[in-house]
Formats: sequence, structure tokens, C-alpha cells
Amino acid sequence: MTALRSELTAFLDAHPDIRFFIRMHPIWYARLSRDPTLIQTLKAEADDFYGRSFKKRMEKFSEQLNMLNLLMDLAQTFGTDTKSQVEPES
Repeated sequence: MTALRSELTAFLDAHPDIRFFIRMHPIWYARLSRDPTLIQTLKAEADDFYGRSFKKRMEKFSEQLNMLNLLMDLAQTFGTDTKSQVEPES
């Protein structure tokens, strides 16, 4: 395996999450040793992997919004059922 440049090693020391991403995807060792300018592409892929990209954030927000809507519908359904079952006091 080829050694990475010292500036890449320093970058990875400063960003342990990206270092872990590279360990999970070893093809990046070869890519970076051949072309160190791919660091921006690496950052973008790591952000996507960790869910930090704009697309992933929007998907997560959409899922949370759908869950909230479901819970509100559920609460509204149970709220109307319990009101119809309660008899008024005389």
C-alpha cells in the first residue's frame, strides 16, 4: 500500500470521521495517493455517508414531518373516539 502525502495525513488526523470513512472504503487510499485533489470529492462522499449532505438532511426532515403528521392523526382519532364514549354527567 502506498503512503499518503503528509498534508493528507494531517487532514485525516484533524478529521477522524473522514479517516474512519476511508477505513470503511479502502479504495480511497488508492484514489488519494494517485490524485490528492480528490479530497473535496472524498469530503462530499463522507458527508453523504454520515447523513450530513443537504439531500440526506431533507430526507430526514421529511421522515420526521411524516411521523409527526401520523402522530397528530392518531391523537386526533383517539381524541374523537374517547369524547364520543364519555357519557355526560346528570
